[in-house]
Amino acid sequence: MKKNVAAFTATTARDPEAFIERISEHGPSDLLVVATREQALYGAEKILRHRSVPVLLLAKFM
Repeated sequence: MKKNVAAFTATTARDPEAFIERISEHGPSDLLVVATREQALYGAEKILRHRSVPVLLLAKFM
């Protein structure tokens, strides 16, 4: 059985909590937030406080 998957993107200029609310309106589903280290500094902590959401932080290695 196929599971429908929707992808949403956001920029750091948007409100992370509003972003999670928008995604949550589409019904119960698994949610994974993917962000760069810079994006995390500007919003991941708000997402983590909002609800139990796994966050994958991407980093550049030089």
